[in-house]
Amino acid sequence: MDEFAQLSRENFEVFQRYGDAIGPDPRHRAIAVYAEPDAPTTYVEKDLKLDQLPKFFRSHPTSSGSSSTGGSDGSTARKAESGARTASLKMVVLDSRLESWSNSYPSLWTSKDVFLRLIDAMDMNPSALWLLRSEYDGFHHFLSSSSFSSTSSPSSSSSSEKEKGSVSTFYIGTSNFVLIWTFSRRTSNSPQPTQTHALWILRQQQSINSNAHAAWFVNVLRRHQDHVYSPYLLAYVAALSTCCTFDGEISYRAHVVRLIERQTGYSQHASSLEERLGMQSLTVSIKEVGQVLNHNANKERHFRLMEAVLDFLLQNAIECEEARTEAEVKSTRCLLAAVPLLRTRIHASQEYLKYLKERAERLSTVSTRSWQMRVGRSPKPLSGTVPA
Repeated sequence: MDEFAQLSRENFEVFQRYGDAIGPDPRHRAIAVYAEPDAPTTYVEKDLKLDQLPKFFRSHPTSSGSSSTGGSDGSTARKAESGARTASLKMVVLDSRLESWSNSYPSLWTSKDVFLRLIDAMDMNPSALWLLRSEYDGFHHFLSSSSFSSTSSPSSSSSSEKEKGSVSTFYIGTSNFVLIWTFSRRTSNSPQPTQTHALWILRQQQSINSNAHAAWFVNVLRRHQDHVYSPYLLAYVAALSTCCTFDGEISYRAHVVRLIERQTGYSQHASSLEERLGMQSLTVSIKEVGQVLNHNANKERHFRLMEAVLDFLLQNAIECEEARTEAEVKSTRCLLAAVPLLRTRIHASQEYLKYLKERAERLSTVSTRSWQMRVGRSPKPLSGTVPA
């Protein structure tokens, strides 16, 4: 374990805060995807008790994502061979409590013991823990080929490395969630199948059932589950689901701007300013316009993040294809084929945000001037003429 990774692990174990999950019998959503050649991909979603989560991560899939049930010797052999080539994705969904005045760091809604067992089971690079506790946003990638479990001895680490092969850790932080996943690539020396383990930590105290972003994420994952062989599946799912969520949010903010334009008289379809505005509505308008500007700045930041994810995908996905399995290469190429269209959507949304920002800034000036005139009881009316 390198020095920064060790420092990150020690810092996290000492300072990370944890909180009780809601309810007397808390359960966490667990999502699993199992795939094998020439067989339908299996998607499983269920709620597990807290103490069941580490076992969920450590269990290994067999053919078609379920245990072998017997049969003839030939059938059993074929299942065993197929199971050795199975790819799986296992993801645990956790919530985090927002920071308060007395606590500048959010707390994870789980226990310390369970969480540390989860990150050991997924062989996460501990450097990602520093990002998690410090609430980093952005896309980060850590490459390693050795086990980072704090319970591993040198001899067991060497054995684990041989069994698991190369393990990469990925981190995506956004306003709505943190997604950390590891990808263990099957090698010629590894008897284990290709495995992806992920922690999906929801921010802003929203549950998976009431979070629009979470709903889009699950929907996009299910539609692309056949590409579970690729280490970049979750990166693509995060980028596409973020864009789908933002489409609805941007449309709502544009609707707010149009309403305020009409209310302030700064629109072709508005009544005169004197008929439409009072002190209370002016104050609300100024607040709403400010929220639109904040929203735009945050969305622009996230679009740059998603572009960084797609750039990484394009630059790294086709490296050393000769060392990859046929299934991984095929899955990754399918994801790459969809990147140009997604990038075009991002650019179109960025251009519209620039236009919306200009309209909101003009509205902010108009609303503020109007409010100042009302406070000063100036007899001079504010023009509601729409600029050319």
